[in-house]
Amino acid sequence: MTRDRLRYLLLLAGVFALHIMLVDYLSYFVLIFCALLPCVSMLITAAFCRGPVASMRVGVSVAAKGEDVTVELRVSNPSAIPVRTKIELLMRNELSGEEAREIFVLAAGKGGGVLVQPVSFARAGKILIRMEKTGVYDPLGLICLKTKRDNRASAGLLVMPGIVSPLRVGTGGGASHDTENDGRMQVVKGDDPSELFDIREYEHGDRVTRIHWKMSERIGRLMVKEFGRVLAGDALVMFDLNGGADEADAVLTALASVSTSLARAGIAHDVEWYAVRGNAFHRDHIAQGADRDKVMASILSGGGLMAEPFVLKNKLRSTGRNSYSRVIYLCSRAGMSDDDPAALIAKMAAADMSVMIVSGQGAPDGPDTAATAVPVSFPSRVFRANPSDIEATLKEAVL
Repeated sequence: MTRDRLRYLLLLAGVFALHIMLVDYLSYFVLIFCALLPCVSMLITAAFCRGPVASMRVGVSVAAKGEDVTVELRVSNPSAIPVRTKIELLMRNELSGEEAREIFVLAAGKGGGVLVQPVSFARAGKILIRMEKTGVYDPLGLICLKTKRDNRASAGLLVMPGIVSPLRVGTGGGASHDTENDGRMQVVKGDDPSELFDIREYEHGDRVTRIHWKMSERIGRLMVKEFGRVLAGDALVMFDLNGGADEADAVLTALASVSTSLARAGIAHDVEWYAVRGNAFHRDHIAQGADRDKVMASILSGGGLMAEPFVLKNKLRSTGRNSYSRVIYLCSRAGMSDDDPAALIAKMAAADMSVMIVSGQGAPDGPDTAATAVPVSFPSRVFRANPSDIEATLKEAVL
């Protein structure tokens, strides 16, 4: 649009210079004609070109962080005059509150027009993609008039956090998870520890010994056997999305990585968290990958970050015996006092516990021995991580 306006101004300046040099009726009429061209162009647009109908389609409903997602914009043009349609898209991360606006211009002839635009998102969350405004340019490209129809359309997209796998996750109670079946989950039917209850596609981190070679050869891709899962005492993973967008995204990466590693090791675990949307405290049970994906979708749709660690404060106020043999707490530094980690470790008695604090203030990575200097008779670790180094910290830590 800016270039079209510059071209028109250069044309008008040239015609004006020609009129000054010639000073005759012909150059005068040419100058008047060029000066009135924008009005003619605007009248044509207002009368015949404001009818385009815009629609939008997002290629997938779930994507990984950083993955390209195709957004298809389509315009139908009922007029016989080719038009250029302006579409303004709003892309908002409803978890972190970040938003961006992009403007696209589609040329649409009698048969309409299509634009396929790849987009990607650097942070996990539920992304709202919405057409905010649509308009049409006049044939000269000087002005943009609003379309007759309000072409608002929206779509939702879940951007899942990255996963660092496999992690070194403590099992609690000294239980070994090297064997296929040394216990049973309550959610698994059957009494035979060697019972094969499912066959699924191979995922990175699965044991080679569990590959079902005959079926893999028959269908052309690797499949693995699902046996009765290890019980070994349930684990609890708690997290708070307090702090800024970078810290919250790093916490989500740690959460997805920890939950994936626990599920693949056959350890059933609960996840405790607080959702701003609905003002509700959640405790979800995860026994396998499908449970994790469902819970993660609920977390990403929870809406909003917090100024204080709600789960931490709730645990410090609550009373009662802790029934978990393994506890992992993930959070940011925001709203937390220096004594809170040690107080939480003492509160979660009889548990093998790890605390990971994500802070963008340049805190050193690795175990914080000073923070764990409390009179307890169980293993405990406090890790501090920078959001930009969360993957490296997760690979080195033993949570």
